[in-house]
Amino acid sequence: MTDALPQQTQNPMPVLEKAGPADPKKAEELPKLSADEFRVYNRLAVIMDAYHTHFRHTWNTIYRVASTGQRPPGLSLRTLLHTGLQLCQHLTIHHTIEEQHVFPELATRMPGFKDDEVLIKAHEKIHEGLVRLEEYLKGCQRGRGSCGWRS
Repeated sequence: MTDALPQQTQNPMPVLEKAGPADPKKAEELPKLSADEFRVYNRLAVIMDAYHTHFRHTWNTIYRVASTGQRPPGLSLRTLLHTGLQLCQHLTIHHTIEEQHVFPELATRMPGFKDDEVLIKAHEKIHEGLVRLEEYLKGCQRGRGSCGWRS
């Protein structure tokens, strides 16, 4: 195992922000929902937004530490490593739930979720990165390599 994750110079991972509609024109073309349908789909949106916000916040914290080499006050290295490992595990579980339950339910009304190949491929790419991150963080926990993050 190497001491650090390889640096990506072409496409560095950005700090994540909340995403808007992929194509605003398509969003305008969606069929109108009844009040009951809106309640069902909005419930999913509210629940998923809470999870996505949490994942973005956790990722952004880890990214800031990795990119600056400095941790926020009160965040120990041990806690940071544990938080990173939890992110890997929780995001994997979250994606599994989305793919098996959420996307199929949304696909009944929203065409963009019927062809979930794009979403699944995005999850696969994220998972590849999570596997590498998890290996790296476990190595740091075991004292192999240097996290390069100041104590």
